[in-house]
Amino acid sequence: MRHLAWLGLLFTACSAPVTTRQFEVEQLIMPRSFDDYRLDHRDNQLAAVLSVLIGHGIDPQEFVDLAALRPAVSLSSDCTATFGDGTFSGELHDGFYQSLDGRASLSLSLPFFGGAPVMVRHAILQMEVSDDAVTGQLNAAVPPSEIDSKIMPGVALLMNAKIDGDPDSDFSHWLLELFDVDKDRHIDVGEVATNGVIKQMFKPDVDGWSLGVGFRATRR
Repeated sequence: MRHLAWLGLLFTACSAPVTTRQFEVEQLIMPRSFDDYRLDHRDNQLAAVLSVLIGHGIDPQEFVDLAALRPAVSLSSDCTATFGDGTFSGELHDGFYQSLDGRASLSLSLPFFGGAPVMVRHAILQMEVSDDAVTGQLNAAVPPSEIDSKIMPGVALLMNAKIDGDPDSDFSHWLLELFDVDKDRHIDVGEVATNGVIKQMFKPDVDGWSLGVGFRATRR
């Protein structure tokens, strides 16, 4: 990320009294390749899954844009930041904000997985900050319990929507052949969760199933 050096004159260190700037996300940006929005020490497993969807003609960004997700972002002069319902502590140098400890948790909606809010943890927030806008990325880990209760049902919902929308397409036939174990032309959550390909794609790392997304936000 390019640092905005002039802002370092305004925020050379966290300071008091505390003032807060509020921003609203204009767009959540989904990864399109494995290297998008990853960290040096953490892969972006979401990117690997979405690249498969993209390869089959499903654009996850369209789901996100249609959902019009607008989480709030804030940055205070004491270097406390928020993203949605998550709170971060960090450092701001030369216009670049970096959260420090990776302990934050927050809920995040993933419309292409059904849209139910997913609780993520070990979140890290990075932002380039100017007076009227921020751009950045959010990295986090999805615990196995959220994969089972939220993401697997969402994947099944996405597959069935694709089949119902175009039942005669090659992709629909491929989905049914791979996942429809009982041959009823409907893919249930159990058929998704026990599939070897899906189990490998959603196999958690040490901290959980990793994801990274980008965002752009403007000053309120």
